[in-house]
Amino acid sequence: MAEKEPASEIAALTEFLSVLDGLLIEAGTPLDVLRGKAAALLRASLGPVRVAVAGEFSSGKSTLVNLLVGDAVIKTSVLASDLPPIVFSHGASHHISAGRWDDSQGVIGPPIDLGAELPEAVDFIRVSTPSEMLRDVEIIDLPGTNDPERDEQLLIDIAGQADILIWCTNAVNAWRESEKHTWSNLPSALRKTGMLVVTHVDLKSVRKSVPRLLARLERETLDKFDAIIPLAAPKAQSATRNGAVEDAEAWAESGGQALWQGLQDQVATARRIAADAAQSFVHEEVAPLLADESSLIYTTADKWQGLQGQWKKRLNDILAQVDQIDDKAFLTLAKTAVTDLSATVKASAPVTAELAWLDTQLAAAAALLNTKTTDGERAALILQQLDGDVVLALQAAPFSQGDILR
Repeated sequence: MAEKEPASEIAALTEFLSVLDGLLIEAGTPLDVLRGKAAALLRASLGPVRVAVAGEFSSGKSTLVNLLVGDAVIKTSVLASDLPPIVFSHGASHHISAGRWDDSQGVIGPPIDLGAELPEAVDFIRVSTPSEMLRDVEIIDLPGTNDPERDEQLLIDIAGQADILIWCTNAVNAWRESEKHTWSNLPSALRKTGMLVVTHVDLKSVRKSVPRLLARLERETLDKFDAIIPLAAPKAQSATRNGAVEDAEAWAESGGQALWQGLQDQVATARRIAADAAQSFVHEEVAPLLADESSLIYTTADKWQGLQGQWKKRLNDILAQVDQIDDKAFLTLAKTAVTDLSATVKASAPVTAELAWLDTQLAAAAALLNTKTTDGERAALILQQLDGDVVLALQAAPFSQGDILR
């Protein structure tokens, strides 16, 4: 796969985020917007390239996903059921869990059974598996787009989180009007570099007409896709074992080699785009701010107002999960929140009686959360009690607009 971001841009983005983290910036402010951009660029630079695989039902997309992952970790019959998007990522062992797109904590939930009822408020299913392919890419298998029970706009929004999009179309009735409609509504950046994979070209009913079909698709999708690839998935699967090609001739004849090379080219392009964007951002936005400390000065009143808002949001996000995850995961969230707030209070200036009192309350809450008998419900009560202490301390502290904090 392609080289990742130059170390200089990584270092600058990391330093910038570290500085902003110390400011506790209020949501929606210009610096908050810059922080979001920096975090996204850092993810694009260091994280796996996100590849969304989309298409209508019976388009062969789930079979394609298993081919890319290197193993049929989930049966295609299961993938075709009423499930949310499935994200395949690299992991030391096979693990299936539920997740949410807005989970900033990155907590891996407990294993789930796809045959059982899923937890409530699930945005996606994450499948971690030790596939070498997934060291550089993350595969998002989107549900079929022609399901009247699905919110098409939601699927379009999720696809927008990807760096690369592969669209599967069934050779039997390829590139239908409904597909054209959905494709036209996808983010333009994805449409410019998308790959159209024509599946089921090995079926007896379409074999002879494949050349004419490809010629039609070339005409009808002019400038809409970066590549059009016919794929005989069964033959491609038989040519590989555990993600490694064993029959190079069959792999090439099936279209697997063209698919793999096309994806590698797309990943290299995504890395270059991320590198160019990071370089421009660091040069135009980050470097001037880091060079001029006065541009990053905040009053302590601004800081504590922002801190209270951030604490409230984090507390509400954690409490919303008390019935969704097991006690161990919930306790981890609670302890991390208290530890982070405590570190901020200890590093704060000016030190007031109110902050000293809050530091004592945080230490007491941390001690209670560390007791062996603490369960999820009790941890939630501790956090709610602590919330009152936070509000009292921050509202009572006699900060003035003249107090400066970097």
